[in-house]
Amino acid sequence: MNTDALVILGVITAAHGVRGAVKIKPFTQTPDAILRYGALRDRTGRPYALRITGEAKGQLICDIEGIADRNAAELLRGTELGVSRSALPDTHDDEFYIEDLTGLKVLLADGSVYGRITQVYNVGAGDIIDITRAADNKAESLPFTDALFPQIDIAAGHITFCPPDYLIVEEEGREQA
Repeated sequence: MNTDALVILGVITAAHGVRGAVKIKPFTQTPDAILRYGALRDRTGRPYALRITGEAKGQLICDIEGIADRNAAELLRGTELGVSRSALPDTHDDEFYIEDLTGLKVLLADGSVYGRITQVYNVGAGDIIDITRAADNKAESLPFTDALFPQIDIAAGHITFCPPDYLIVEEEGREQA
């Protein structure tokens, strides 16, 4: 597990008003927990000092230090905000942070290596996993569902994959775990 990985806690969805406030969709259990784990930063490492000023329709209304007008706030739309994995509490038995999946070895039920997870992202309707296949080094994107990925062992560094019928799994070039 990469303790320096950025765990996304929310995303700026829109400007709010004319004085530079923004709306943030939090991904934390409680909305205000977004500020509980220290300074937020974006994927480039830029820090964001937030102050929550309100809440509307499940989103936080926040002032950001250095953002003083609507035009500057509009430029931040879509910015993902997070903290380093090391700033978050440890997870319990069957829990994990989605970022913990990146880099895991993908194994088939027989224990052979299918590939490695290169990215996990959310498209609104659910999470998608990008896998680079070991056999040909090609990437594929699959929905992250219990049916396709029934077992996850973060500590052991692998996830079990049950390919759907439409996906042809090449026998040649697979390695044993």
